[in-house]
Amino acid sequence: MSEKRLIYLMGVVGLLWLVTLTVMVFNKTNPNVESTTTIVQKEVNGFSTDLTEVAQKVNSSIVTIESDGQYSSGFFYLKDDNVSYFLTSYHGLGQNITIHLANKYQIKATLHSYDIYTDLALLSCELPFEMQQIVFGKADLLSMGEFVFSIATPASLDYEATLALGLISSSERVLANKISFNNNIYNYYQSYGQLSLEASEGYSGAGVFNMEGELVGMIVSSTYEKNKLAFFVKAEELEVIARRLLENNNERLLLGIKTYEIAQMEDYLRSYYGIPLQQVEGLYVAEVLNNSIAKKVGFNNGDILLSINGNKLEDNFGLFLQCLEISEEYDFLIKRGEEEIHLKYKEND
Repeated sequence: MSEKRLIYLMGVVGLLWLVTLTVMVFNKTNPNVESTTTIVQKEVNGFSTDLTEVAQKVNSSIVTIESDGQYSSGFFYLKDDNVSYFLTSYHGLGQNITIHLANKYQIKATLHSYDIYTDLALLSCELPFEMQQIVFGKADLLSMGEFVFSIATPASLDYEATLALGLISSSERVLANKISFNNNIYNYYQSYGQLSLEASEGYSGAGVFNMEGELVGMIVSSTYEKNKLAFFVKAEELEVIARRLLENNNERLLLGIKTYEIAQMEDYLRSYYGIPLQQVEGLYVAEVLNNSIAKKVGFNNGDILLSINGNKLEDNFGLFLQCLEISEEYDFLIKRGEEEIHLKYKEND
């Protein structure tokens, strides 16, 4: 062996020894790093930042809705006998509806029923195979700053199964709505969850999921171009309305009041609204919409709604459920100052 070749080999061996020594020192001083090819899984508030497993589980239930050239998102709800049902947003649906599944399978669907107040639509078709059913979670358990995610189809099928990570801003945003239906204008309040999410066109109807893969809501509107906000119908209401839509039942009482849960109020809010600290029951009426049923029967700002037809109210979800109980007559028990008053309402009066 020539002297030059020997010197060259000794240089290579020396370089390899130096690299090995460097890695050993680095691993000793950084015990959390197992190797240069190991991805260290991190956690935020107890939840893994690796969404691979949960996203794959949820994605098998996600679908794309195509209707008259427009795309939105949706998800599998349940199968009853041979009929499969899917949930999506009602706005944007036309006459021709096609459901695209993640496995590239597509099938024509029909609009089974819809709820114009929450923008929820129930689609039906006969799938020749089974799909994984969504697990409903609890939106009311969400806290500000909690991570959630959504899988949707923004703009076109070229971008189906796009995952977006978001942050919860509030699990309770009560917003005023006005719709025109059957030549009548209806004013009402609807409770939403709010999140910061990169939600663009096509995210309407997309499910919102917590880090366990449970459905906590469905996106119905967003202000992405302005401030990247999205609003979703909460899972608790979504589940109730979906069951009713299976029976083609979409009736409700549009009372038209914005209420706060007194039992959940901080002392400073009680003081601000003039609510006695000993008052723990009922819903505080913060606003009454003009041209609403509540305005017609005599609700005022500052009233405390205690019950409807004898059923006590403790939270906004309870109010929502009571407004689904259609009756010919309604008896609203309110507290105004120190006085309890019965306000009566009869349909078609």
